[in-house]
Amino acid sequence: MGKNKFFNNKITIVSFIAYILLTVFIFTESLLSGAASLTQSGSVSEVISNVIEFLSGNTIKPSEDGKDNTLYPESISIIGGDEELKVGESYKMSYSLNPKNNYTLSKVTLKSSDASIVKIERVVEDTFIVTAMGVGTATITATDSFSKITATKTLTVGATEYFPIINFENPLGFSSEDSSVYFSPSNSAGAVYSVDYKHSLTPDQITLSYDENKCDAVLTKEKIYFYPKTTGNIALTLTATFDNVNGKNQTKTYDYNVLVKEKLLPSYTESFVYDEPEIAIKTSEVYKVNSNYQNFILGLEEAQKRIFYIIDEQLAKLSLDGSDVVISPKKVGSFTLTICYPSSSGLIVKKSAIAISQGVPKEIKIVAPSTHATRGTQIRLNVVGDGIKFNPSDFYWTVEGKDVTIGEIGNLVANKNGTVKVTAKHKTVDGFETTLTLTVKTSWHTTIRKLIGHFGLFLVLAVFASVVYYRLAEVKTPNKKWLFGSIFTVLAGILTAGLSEFFQSGLFVAGRAPSFTDVLLDVSGYLVGILVFFIILFIVYKTIKKKSSNLTKDKE
Repeated sequence: MGKNKFFNNKITIVSFIAYILLTVFIFTESLLSGAASLTQSGSVSEVISNVIEFLSGNTIKPSEDGKDNTLYPESISIIGGDEELKVGESYKMSYSLNPKNNYTLSKVTLKSSDASIVKIERVVEDTFIVTAMGVGTATITATDSFSKITATKTLTVGATEYFPIINFENPLGFSSEDSSVYFSPSNSAGAVYSVDYKHSLTPDQITLSYDENKCDAVLTKEKIYFYPKTTGNIALTLTATFDNVNGKNQTKTYDYNVLVKEKLLPSYTESFVYDEPEIAIKTSEVYKVNSNYQNFILGLEEAQKRIFYIIDEQLAKLSLDGSDVVISPKKVGSFTLTICYPSSSGLIVKKSAIAISQGVPKEIKIVAPSTHATRGTQIRLNVVGDGIKFNPSDFYWTVEGKDVTIGEIGNLVANKNGTVKVTAKHKTVDGFETTLTLTVKTSWHTTIRKLIGHFGLFLVLAVFASVVYYRLAEVKTPNKKWLFGSIFTVLAGILTAGLSEFFQSGLFVAGRAPSFTDVLLDVSGYLVGILVFFIILFIVYKTIKKKSSNLTKDKE
């Protein structure tokens, strides 16, 4: 048989090319979707899913004039940013798609033409935060990923200088009845005072300066603690620095002046002693710091409160328990605990390095997006304990169930209906383990996607394959073309279905397994495609026979 004899029919040539392209496409998609299975769907599944979502979510509704509304939005409206923006301040911005409808596939992004003037960040789906970074104009462009329509708005950032406002409050005095600030020259026992201040800056943008001969002072986030060393006026100066405002660095100072009076204050019976340079705590524990309150005489009851602690409130919180200070960790991390207290020589500052490691939470559970898993669809699982969401990669994930896999970051894919049991065990903390039982169900969305992606694709493939293999059998073995054509076609279909699933196996992609159910679905579609081929062949045969009969009658 020569190849020219095989390709002497246009239908055979077209079918052969389509058959080869479809086969290559199926094998390629099997590899690509398999490689993406633990993170995202393959492109074919994504397209099919989008079509289904589009048909189910963007339904055509008749308008008042009887015409159909478009499935695409006609325009985008950018909401916000109409006023002149000020450097350093943030504003809310959103958008709306017009006309109002349920555009399931639409996703709008907002982008700034110059991030050095205006920076924009998404907060939730349709809400953004715009931050004015410098003086000038910038264009915000809104783009819909589905319809590709765009809208623009020009934002103007004004040249108004921005300075934070710092307000000081009255100092906390030696007692609740006496708000004055005192120094005792006879024994220099003294006490620590504090003044609150409010601001809108970060701690690294504020510095404190003072005369060290007149006082000792410590700056915290919202308080200034100071210990007078003499009588008279003491100036506490805060310097605020705000960078890159109107193209330059700016600073501003804020003075707080306090008058220190002379008064004989009670002395301490013992000096306060604290020396714990390093403290290790687990998140499930608390730590008590002995503050030795009982070492002060009763006459300094109010002065005792002048002992103060500086702590990272994001990682831990402080509370009092009798004469002890209790540190309650919030999450894993490290910070420096600073303890300040007065003495006859001045303000003593002690620091402790606090290291918080992970402990076993009291309440642990695996949380899922829903109470069940959809068959064939990936879901993300997370571990939550005592109100804290943990990093999934910190756990060993295992699962019990039929035809189900789970990734290293809690991505679960179940390919059969039933019940699965998931276990998350912390990699470093003993006893930190929890389980979750999920029911796996088949969704109509998955069923339709499989019917289109497996059954439908192999049905089309079978039609072209039948043309190719029957033509091949006709040329090679004309007397047995129906037998060998059928055998070649069926074997080719089974081989293609098997290989397409094999390419998604663990041999090529870690944590992936072929699905026998998908193979059956592929072969079913393929057999129906062969049936369709025979129906088409029968119709063509009948048509040709009828034309031939008519021609014979005409000649007679």
